[in-house]
This record gives sequence, structure tokens and C-alpha cells, in this order.
Amino acid sequence: MYMSIGRFAELLGVSISTLRRWEKVGKLIPKLRTAGFHRRYSYEQFLEYSKSEGVSKPKISAFFCARGEFFEKRSYPLAQENALILGLVD
Repeated sequence: MYMSIGRFAELLGVSISTLRRWEKVGKLIPKLRTAGFHRRYSYEQFLEYSKSEGVSKPKISAFFCARGEFFEKRSYPLAQENALILGLVD
């Protein structure tokens, strides 16, 4: 499941314009674009970015607890498992 640029920006604690700028310079490219050219980001991107930028484990844990609505019920456990595998949560 994918999230909008607004949700992804909120999650990372940056502005939407920052994500657009990062896309322009190739720092963080949206996983896909909709037919209407809307940017969509995946939770895998969040995990990868978090690991590369050293986002704190408490913030990531809070994401999985408070933001479960980003994921369908069947994919949420997979997100938690991926975070554990990557060592992002205890």
C-alpha cells in the first residue's frame, strides 16, 4: 500500500516542498505516480530512508503503532517484520 506525499512528509517530519525538492535532485524518488501524476511513497521507502538517515527507533516504533492506517491489515505485520529485520525496532 502506498501513501500520499502529504502523509509521507508528515511521517518524515519534513515539508511537502522538501520531498519535491529531494525528488528533483534524486535524493528520494516516489515509488510510483498515479494516472493523475500524484506521488506515492511506500513503507519500504520509509524504512530504507529511516535506516540511511538514522531516524530514531522510538519514532519508527511510534509510526508502526500510531500509523497502522497506512497499511492494509494483512500487510501491517509484514511492515513490522521488515522493521525488525532491518534492526529499526526492538
